[in-house]
Amino acid sequence: MFVFHKFVRAEKSNKTVVITENNCKEKMAQILSDPLTYIKVKRSLVPSQTQKNNCVVKHWFKEGFISESVFKHLAICKWCQCAKIYGFLKLHKDGHPLRPIVSTVNTPYKKMSKYIASVLSNVVGKTEYHVKNSF
Repeated sequence: MFVFHKFVRAEKSNKTVVITENNCKEKMAQILSDPLTYIKVKRSLVPSQTQKNNCVVKHWFKEGFISESVFKHLAICKWCQCAKIYGFLKLHKDGHPLRPIVSTVNTPYKKMSKYIASVLSNVVGKTEYHVKNSF
């Protein structure tokens, strides 16, 4: 009988840990079984998310909120993917649970979220209502 192993990075250390693939899958299944955090969908949401993103971007362009170059940058082609989840082992905790990491690389809203973050970074902290430190 073959036992497959995975090499997994550990959280808060510069260590690589070898665990069985089944153990890794069980830990991730336990995380994904939480109905308050994750829901199971019947089909991929990527096409509908791509369509919604493109509608918003087209509206912004028509209203003059963004330039043509920003429009072309934010409009999404058909190459998008769904987000991927993986985990880092928490060696400092009992039972060594996984810390879930969700990668949004090549997801429908990745470019839009980066654009909105850049716009907001120009505003945050520069108004009279910003509280730097309340203590």
